[in-house]
Amino acid sequence: TRFDRQFLPFLDVLSALLPPALFIMLVMAWWRPRTSTRTALWAWLAGAVVALVFKLQGQLLHMPLGALVSIGVLLFGSYVNKDWRLKIGD
Repeated sequence: TRFDRQFLPFLDVLSALLPPALFIMLVMAWWRPRTSTRTALWAWLAGAVVALVFKLQGQLLHMPLGALVSIGVLLFGSYVNKDWRLKIGD
């Protein structure tokens, strides 16, 4: 067996996991209200799981769906964290 044929499944999975991380990095660099790295990690994990599940099912929209889920979780987590900090400070 050739090395490149054994390497293709790894690259296939990696292609599903990286787009949500890229979108998280772009949004975090662009968006001024900083969120915690924990929120960004959970957002990436949620998007990566969604993208991987759709990739394994053979769906063609696995990358944009994973990115949308990541951005949605990031925005929701940022909103929840902001409200939580306000309640703690009162």
